[in-house]
Amino acid sequence: MKTVQKPLSAKALYLIAFFSLAVGGGYYYLFRSAVVAERWFGFERETLSFADSALLGALPEFVHVFAFSLLTYLVLERRYALFSILFWVTVNLFFELAQLLPKESVFELPYILRIYIQNGTFSVLDIAAIFLGGYLAYKLIK
Repeated sequence: MKTVQKPLSAKALYLIAFFSLAVGGGYYYLFRSAVVAERWFGFERETLSFADSALLGALPEFVHVFAFSLLTYLVLERRYALFSILFWVTVNLFFELAQLLPKESVFELPYILRIYIQNGTFSVLDIAAIFLGGYLAYKLIK
């Protein structure tokens, strides 16, 4: 006999999403160079480099898709789950694939996008993390 699981409450989904964002923010603060923030907001800081691994480096892409898919779904009053997930997967894929552009070809873009693309590095693991974040958000919602 198959048991039916109750969907998680909105409160639980908010907690999961905000906890995920906190983990992602902590990762960025501790381990990632803040090139965009440094140039945009004009601050500098040192980062810890002992966590330089490609797998761990994909964590922000996973967190971004996962958490923002949940938050979008919740803001849309727990409707449009597939739209919420596909929107964030598409946004993240666009930015990841844009990093494949020749660095000199992005000069016509707005400043903040230009900095992101010029300083970013394309990674297949990031692509996998994007899809994994979307998949796990979908499994959590359903």
